[in-house]
Amino acid sequence: MNFTRGFVRFFFMYLGPLVTLVVYFAVLAAVGSAPHGLRTALLVTLAMHSAYTVAAWALGEQKQFDFGVWLMFVVGALAAVLECAPIVALPQAYSPALVFVTLGLTAAIPPRLGFEPFTAHFMRRQVPRWQLKLPVTGRIGMAMCYLWAALFLVAAGLCACAPHDPRFTAVYPNLLVVLVGMTAGKCFPHCT
Repeated sequence: MNFTRGFVRFFFMYLGPLVTLVVYFAVLAAVGSAPHGLRTALLVTLAMHSAYTVAAWALGEQKQFDFGVWLMFVVGALAAVLECAPIVALPQAYSPALVFVTLGLTAAIPPRLGFEPFTAHFMRRQVPRWQLKLPVTGRIGMAMCYLWAALFLVAAGLCACAPHDPRFTAVYPNLLVVLVGMTAGKCFPHCT
């Protein structure tokens, strides 16, 4: 795999939705969370994430989180444009929590509906083909999927309990994701 293809795959696997979320919070910080500012942030980010999602789909790199984050921005933007005050009030006060709820639900719901877990996308790109055929690989993928869903929902709870404290909206939830989520795979045996 050449460097450019490797970088493109890395970007679409790990950074795409993260970049969109960083842009959302940066625009929101610049324009404020009043209804018109929130509408601007949601519309700008929806346009950006829509373009990203189309590019990911065209390159065969679209994953469930791309759709989940896109749907979060669609709902928020529609509520802001239609001036639906009860729904608009949620991202005004709880944007970080909503991001983690979205990630948690995007991880948890598809397997419950009979679709593959989000981890299958990553496993197809990181695990040897022969190992994907082993029954234990599917069980590990499902366990990791539900572990991530739980971590995202715990992170959402941290954000919701102190929505204006950066320790609870940025530091603790992301430490949880990095320290627990990123290292959880080390608990499973490697068969390579």
